[in-house]
Parts: sequence; C-alpha cells; structure tokens
Amino acid sequence: MEATGGYELVLASTLQAEGFAVAVVNPRRIRDFARAAGQIAKTDTLDARIIARFAATLEPMPTEQINENTQKLKAMVARRNQLVGLHTAESNRLEHANTRDIQRSIAAVLKVIEAQLKTIDRQIEEHIRNTPQLQQRAETIDSVPGIGQTTAHMLVT
Repeated sequence: MEATGGYELVLASTLQAEGFAVAVVNPRRIRDFARAAGQIAKTDTLDARIIARFAATLEPMPTEQINENTQKLKAMVARRNQLVGLHTAESNRLEHANTRDIQRSIAAVLKVIEAQLKTIDRQIEEHIRNTPQLQQRAETIDSVPGIGQTTAHMLVT
C-alpha cells in the first residue's frame, strides 16, 4: 500500500496482526512505476491495479511490524516536524515585521512553539528510553560521530 501521511497505519498494523506481510511504499515510487508502465490517468481503480502490478513486479520488502509504540513515535515525530515548520514560518515573518505590535505577537507565538518543541522532544526521548528496542537503535545511531541525539531519534523513527 502507499504511505498516505499516516492514514495507512491502522490498516497496515491490523493486516500485520492478522499475519499478512505488508509493504508501505512511498507513493512517488508507485507513481514513477505507473508512468514507466505508461499509466498516466489516475483513478482509484487504476491506482489499485498499478499498486498490485508494482507489488507483483518489484516485490517490495515488508514493512517492519507497525505496533502501538511505532505509531506513537511516528505521531510524535510528525508533530515535531509540524512545530519546526511553524517555527520557521514565524521566524520568517518576524524578519519582515515592521511594527512593534506585530513583532511582539510573533515573538509570543515563537515562545509557545519553542516550549512545545521542548515538550515533544522530551516525550520522544522518554518514549525511546522506555522502549528497549528503540533505545538500542538510538544508541547505535548516536554512536556515529557527527550524529546527535535529535538526529538519532529521527532516524530511529
């Protein structure tokens, strides 16, 4: 199945729990495959057929078991990415704010976003620390020179 921004997680985990091998694939790979096969039109029926052909032809590796811990970590990392995007957008607005009131408003929003980033970072760290398999992965990745804790946490996800 295609990765659809998280919508696929419940279906994938349910199928895996029933013993099915599930490969969650980047939609771009499937779209590129469709183009290469001459399939330009896009409807649900055509998409289903091209996904089936993609799977039969390329036999993608099954996705690692998607359990509740994985879903929770993915959700936290997704939220962190959203907050980083919001922070970047507000920082860019601050550069162009030409009145004191607007500058104060943006600074207040940035302060809230930064507090939320600290909270979500702490939650991600706790979740990884409390999940032995994730903790082991994070430690392995973190041992690489130049890789910090935040990057290790994102790579674990």
